[in-house]
Amino acid sequence: MSTPFPTPAGTICRASSHTLPNGLKYILHYDPSEPIVCLQAVIKSGSANERTPEAGFSHFIEHLAFKSSKHYGFNQIASVITDLGGSLNAYTDFDSTCYYLLLPSEHLQVGLKVLTELVMNARFSADDVKTEKEIIQSEIEQYRDDPETDFLEYIQMRYFRRSPLRKPIAGTVQDIQRVTYTQLKSFYKRRYHPAACFFVASGNAEPKLLHSTLAELTQRWKIPQRAYRGTNSNWIEPEIGRTGLHWQKAPQNLFALVLPELSELHPQSDALLAAIRYLAIGRASKLHKILVEEKKLCSALRVNSLCGVMSGASAIVFITSRTKSIPAIAKIIRQELSKLWHSPISEAECELIRRDIIHSWIYGFEARENIANLLVAEELLGDYNTLYDYDKRINRLTAKLIHTAVRDYWKPENLALFFRGPSLLSLPKELIPGKNKDYILEPKSLRLQNAFTITEAKPDCSTTDSSPTPQSKLIQLDERHYQGQLDNGISFIYKCLSPNPITGIALSSPISQLWENTQQRGSNFFLSTSLLYQSAKMSHQEIMDLSRRLGMNIRVNHNLDTTTYRGKCFAADTQQALGLLAELLSQIHLDKDYFSTLKAAASDAIRREQDNPPGWGYLLWLRMAFGIDSPIQRSTGTLTSIRELGLGDLWDWYDAHYHPANYHLSICSALEPEYAWDLANRCLGEIYPKDNPTQPQEREIKPRGPRSKSTTGDNGQCVIHMGAPATSSLDRISTTASHLFAQIIGGEINSRFFDIIREKYGIAYQVSMEVLTLRQLGYWTAYAFCNHDDKDTCFDLMQDIILDVAHRGVTPQELQKAKNYMKGMQRFDCESVSYQAAALASLSALEYPISHLLERDKRIDSIDLDTINAVAAKWLSNPAYWVHIQQ
Repeated sequence: MSTPFPTPAGTICRASSHTLPNGLKYILHYDPSEPIVCLQAVIKSGSANERTPEAGFSHFIEHLAFKSSKHYGFNQIASVITDLGGSLNAYTDFDSTCYYLLLPSEHLQVGLKVLTELVMNARFSADDVKTEKEIIQSEIEQYRDDPETDFLEYIQMRYFRRSPLRKPIAGTVQDIQRVTYTQLKSFYKRRYHPAACFFVASGNAEPKLLHSTLAELTQRWKIPQRAYRGTNSNWIEPEIGRTGLHWQKAPQNLFALVLPELSELHPQSDALLAAIRYLAIGRASKLHKILVEEKKLCSALRVNSLCGVMSGASAIVFITSRTKSIPAIAKIIRQELSKLWHSPISEAECELIRRDIIHSWIYGFEARENIANLLVAEELLGDYNTLYDYDKRINRLTAKLIHTAVRDYWKPENLALFFRGPSLLSLPKELIPGKNKDYILEPKSLRLQNAFTITEAKPDCSTTDSSPTPQSKLIQLDERHYQGQLDNGISFIYKCLSPNPITGIALSSPISQLWENTQQRGSNFFLSTSLLYQSAKMSHQEIMDLSRRLGMNIRVNHNLDTTTYRGKCFAADTQQALGLLAELLSQIHLDKDYFSTLKAAASDAIRREQDNPPGWGYLLWLRMAFGIDSPIQRSTGTLTSIRELGLGDLWDWYDAHYHPANYHLSICSALEPEYAWDLANRCLGEIYPKDNPTQPQEREIKPRGPRSKSTTGDNGQCVIHMGAPATSSLDRISTTASHLFAQIIGGEINSRFFDIIREKYGIAYQVSMEVLTLRQLGYWTAYAFCNHDDKDTCFDLMQDIILDVAHRGVTPQELQKAKNYMKGMQRFDCESVSYQAAALASLSALEYPISHLLERDKRIDSIDLDTINAVAAKWLSNPAYWVHIQQ
């Protein structure tokens, strides 16, 4: 066994817990460093705990609990939290129903009162049940319209025979139609009680105040006589489901391998987790390297867990639009499983897997909501304290233990293949696991893996005294923020964090798809993505190994008006992260094979776009509003532009636009500011500037006139998009006001769309309104997903609400609530150091001063009623919208 990987786990503050006299337990992770708190109330009852006549009840109650309560009237519960700048939501899974909120910590007591009302005092009527039936059935239809989600549900129901995991979490349409008000009322009383519930608080929740408030609010909550106590069977050993090959008839192609997965309560669960990581999770996995990068047989593969407290299964879904590729995929699956069966992975690869898992665990402590989620998951398994020893468990993993788990549970007779497509798939019998005794190939027919070693290449980022001293100085703007410019022209922003082991890094540029003409479509996407693959000095494998050893994660985000490289690392590794970023941007090597892989994946994604009705509807709406040749579309371009794009085009794009004058670097860290400035100069300051840097050249965007269009497809739901031009980002006041009226009209919860269309009429499961602003122009879009029979009513309601705001304005109460919400959400977004760095770098790239971000709350507060109503009247009052309805 190799030397255990050291972690900063000793710096992680442990949570504490307390049980109140009525049996209610709460867990507290106290962190007063930021004025935010995450609160969660967990009911230990999910879909896997339901009897057959109760299928879907847990999820149904999750919806109904928000209707009203003993102390809050109809639809007031969610608004209490959003009015204070927080967010409230819930989910149901196999093992639990969880109500959770994020809130400015000064409102801790209100947050606790809302959660206790949801789990103690929910009130709902027979009419509420009737309305919510329609909404839940629309939700189920939306799942059916998503091919991958529908496929996974088919796998879940087909693979398992007896396991409680076989039941869909939301139930079926037939289940929902059968449910009665009386049944749900009884279910709530029996399942929601102190012994079946626990609370989690993470963040600035003052311990004494938390304890006294929760004790007072729940002192009369007792365990009923007919209380649900849970099932006796935990299904620690997985059920071996239906093996062989199974077919789901549907228009779209998908293929899946299903293997047993173990609950964390199982002693071999960590070993099997390592095995699935090695086989299929992430770009470093065997199947990704072979199927996506080398053979290009699929555009992506995703591992989905059908497991919880009970052991279940992993479903590896292979994304491909070509049925003819599936036999080749099945052949490679057989080969790689055979290799795993005969030969343990190397200890070097095992070491990287251990690091991958531990890095993910450590990064999970970055945000309050993440911490609360981790604590909930471990408490459902029996004891939240096991969370803090996770690194010790993982460090005990060996290649031998992983190999033993594979031989114990991934036997051919335990595996299954699933296919989704329009016609039955014909596979040779030898490629189908199950009763096939010869599925595992003999060692002599395999090229078993050679000894694997971790490469030790490092980026060239010297910190010797011979490095030139920067000519410019770092300027302090306030207590935390600093600004400077490297000698080669790179703009630099630094934010000094409170003690934090994680550093956030971002490098942004105004280079984007808006700079592309019709012959250059996709150039920015394919170049910026290709640059991360390898450099002239470091191979792809060396970059992957370095990133996995250190836990670095650099990725690229393509926004309409910026391209941003962002990531995070441990503070001690900031120099290597900056050095790697500098090398990838300056010592470039464009790999022909990887470029081909990217093109194949992008083309496959385009061919599958119609499989996703909401996304496809939005794309059709954009084309109708701005034209088919507008740059406001896919960042990858069209099938034609992808086919015609060559490596020479990428080199031309790099030479024209990638130079230091277009780079804006931001670091958020607890490092000393001058040290971070020095690292930036040493690592990125030596990128050679070009003599004639190209200035931004955004292409003109020409919106088309108002128009309406309807298209027909094979969708279970109708997707409505409407919109019109809006202010440009150059008008800062109008931009802020526009985001506020979008929140009032179509915010996720407690907006006019939500309260009227979803809650009052119950005709749309999802409704929203968004505003996007660019330098040249802006536009707003509103959308709703509803049943086909309700489309006219839904459209009329959407239009009436928008015109009412345009002509009559918003109320003072609505404006204040929207202000509170937008300011509160910013607090939570800033928990991520990577997000903070990306926000600063992107704003700098768009020529905003740092003060624009720092004074955001002040700018929001400056919007008065006259201002927002004037902006709404200007951009919303003309009913001649761009309208697209997809049926």
